[in-house]
Amino acid sequence: MRATWDEVLAWRMHQQFLDRAKSQPVETIVSRLCGIQSQVKSNTELAVAARSPAPKKDAVTKAVAARKLMRTWAMRGTLHTLTTKDAPAFLSVLASARTWEKGAWQKSFLTTAQMAKLEEVVRAELDGVFISRDDLVRAVEKRTKDSSIAEAVRSGWGAVLKPLA
Repeated sequence: MRATWDEVLAWRMHQQFLDRAKSQPVETIVSRLCGIQSQVKSNTELAVAARSPAPKKDAVTKAVAARKLMRTWAMRGTLHTLTTKDAPAFLSVLASARTWEKGAWQKSFLTTAQMAKLEEVVRAELDGVFISRDDLVRAVEKRTKDSSIAEAVRSGWGAVLKPLA
């Protein structure tokens, strides 16, 4: 097959919905892109809007509220918006690296025993409810009696929560 550079670029634009040829549901866009980097929430809205001929205000926010999308730590340990359908596959592959068991992780963050305690508390505290990070920190400190675990959860980067995601 022969293709000109213009044809290749047009094909790539079409595959990433950047040609804005027709309107796509927000979850179709996010799925096609294998997630959208979401450290800044508004960037996710912009990434979807750039792929829509008639962008809808708060499309991503509404899809998250409808549980079609979710925002979680994923690729490269950064926040991404994923479809709830695709998330289990992405997150299970990322979890298979078991980064929390590596020596460098344990030197910088928590031991595997501390991570096991944290996992137990997080599972219990987030069972069917949403709570703030501050509330989670208080629960971790109360239930583990280990202030170093609570301090790690308090960190703005959320490093010790990423493996649990």
